[in-house]
Amino acid sequence: MSQQKSNREIAKLMGRSASTISREIFRNWKGEVRYDHDRAQKRTAERRKLSGGP
Repeated sequence: MSQQKSNREIAKLMGRSASTISREIFRNWKGEVRYDHDRAQKRTAERRKLSGGP
C-alpha cells in the first residue's frame, strides 16, 4: 500500500474484484494508520478459530 494504488489497481494486479479488495481493507484497517497485511492475516486466523472454520 505504500505505493498508493487504488483498490481497482490492486484488484487488477491480484486478479480479484475491486469490491473484494475494498472489503478486505475495511475489515482489517480498523483504527490503523495504514493497512498491515501481517496483522490482517492474524485477524483472519483468529476469526476462523472462533467460527470453527478450517
